[in-house]
Amino acid sequence: METEVVVQARAVGKSFRGSDGEPVTVLKDVSLTVRRGQVAVVTGPSGAGKSVFLQVIAGLEPVDSGTVTVADNELTELGDRALTAFRRSEIGFASQIPNLLPHLSARDNVLLPLKLAGRAVEETLLAELADRVGLAGRLHHHPAELSAGQQARVQMIRAILVGPEVLLADDPTAFLDADSAGLVLDLLDELVTQHGLTAIIATRDPALLRRADRIRRLANGRAVGADGKPLRPKRRPQPARAPAPAGAGS
Repeated sequence: METEVVVQARAVGKSFRGSDGEPVTVLKDVSLTVRRGQVAVVTGPSGAGKSVFLQVIAGLEPVDSGTVTVADNELTELGDRALTAFRRSEIGFASQIPNLLPHLSARDNVLLPLKLAGRAVEETLLAELADRVGLAGRLHHHPAELSAGQQARVQMIRAILVGPEVLLADDPTAFLDADSAGLVLDLLDELVTQHGLTAIIATRDPALLRRADRIRRLANGRAVGADGKPLRPKRRPQPARAPAPAGAGS
């Protein structure tokens, strides 16, 4: 029996105003269905619309047409405050360029979403995640004292620590060497397999493509081919529902 659908994007269209004032279409009629415990990869050449598609699914950009439903919530029906609260509790987002505040330590950057949501943190889990991605002993450093790869890993554990229903990651291995990328991908596999996390990743990294359950290819903002499985999908046991967000509390 198939598991429940967690993310459903239907015929999504998105455009921006160009420098000449005319609309520039970035996405046109793009759809994607992702079930609990699946890793979906959105791939395609530079400028294909991968990053914008992730931002739309995260509720960071409104759609011009179509619908996006995440964890039974139709994002276009949520007001600004409800959408912000939903993102903080249900979506972990790691952007392509690490978005870290320079005056905060790596630890404080990681904990910022939890503090904004008024939630406590499970210190043991934070230490475990930092160790798993090779950041043990680096959490008290500021972003300027970290390499680009270390900053990317800080951002990834920040996205994971909130205990999201859906993890969205834009080119998460771009700044990582092979060993560091392996650590991050192994952790992702564990979260998907054992805890039912649903992940959508924008990338052209062959290592991530090989780990995908579903692949959506884009070109010039349009879907290319069917929304389907890769040639050699990674076999996983049926996932359980994701546990309550780590350290949730009032």
